[in-house]
Amino acid sequence: MAETRSINPSPMAASFVLGRKLDSIPFSAYHILILGVLALVGFVEGYDLSLTQSLLVLAKAPLHLTESEIRWIAVGPTLMLCVGGFAFTAVADQWSRKAIIQIGVIATTFFTLLIPLVQNAEQLIILRMLTGLGAGGVVSAGVPDRRRIDAGAAPTHLRRGL
Repeated sequence: MAETRSINPSPMAASFVLGRKLDSIPFSAYHILILGVLALVGFVEGYDLSLTQSLLVLAKAPLHLTESEIRWIAVGPTLMLCVGGFAFTAVADQWSRKAIIQIGVIATTFFTLLIPLVQNAEQLIILRMLTGLGAGGVVSAGVPDRRRIDAGAAPTHLRRGL
C-alpha cells in the first residue's frame, strides 16, 4: 500500500517549527558579510590553484623540474583539496565549521607564503600539497554553510532569490 503524505505540514512538525523560527530571524548585513567572506575565500583559493599552473613555466628552469614533478605540482594541490575536504567534513560537525574554516584559511595562507622560500622541486610539491589540504578545509566547511543558508535559514520571502 502506498504511503500518503500531507502537503501541508502539521503545525507541530519539527520542520514546521524550525522553519517558523528561521523565518523570524531577519536576514541582515551580517549574513551578507558572511556570504561575501566565503565567496572571497573561495575565489582566492581557486585563483591560487589556477595561478600555479601558469607560473610553472617560469619555475621550470630555476628549479630544474622534470615532467613528473610538474605533473605533481599541477595535480597535487587539487588531489589534496579533495582529501582535505573529506577529512575536514568528517570532523566539522564535532568541532565547528567556523573553526574548520579558520584552520583551513590559516593553513592555506601559511603554506602559500612559504612558497618563495623553496629551493627544490620536492619542497614545492610538499608545500603545494599542504596548501591544497588546507584549502580542502575551507571548501568543505564553507560550502555547506552557504547551502544551509540558501536552503532554509533565509526568510521565506528571500528563499526564491537565492
